[in-house]
Amino acid sequence: AACWPGAGRSLGTIVGGVLVGLALAAAVEFSFLLGLLPLLAAGVYEGWAAREALAGSYSVAVMGTGFLAAFGAAALAIRGLVAWIRERGLAALGWYRLALGAGVLIWLGRL
Repeated sequence: AACWPGAGRSLGTIVGGVLVGLALAAAVEFSFLLGLLPLLAAGVYEGWAAREALAGSYSVAVMGTGFLAAFGAAALAIRGLVAWIRERGLAALGWYRLALGAGVLIWLGRL
């Protein structure tokens, strides 16, 4: 699936969810939740590897505030995305990807 830009874990789980009968919005929520654990694990791993540099540069309060702000922004973005999908579906994203792909091909002189 990763042969095409944007066609990775998210697209696979969304399409898989829809194919087994989930509503599109539910499949998007599922895809987001499925990605939380690997992203959290990667963040902990990278944070642990850089712990000395982080501790020397930032206080626990600053890092905690940054974590909470990032989590809140992500939650709001996902909430907005799911609301958008419930109202409009993913057709706009599909057309955008097709137009962008055609533009890139034209830019590369292959069309």
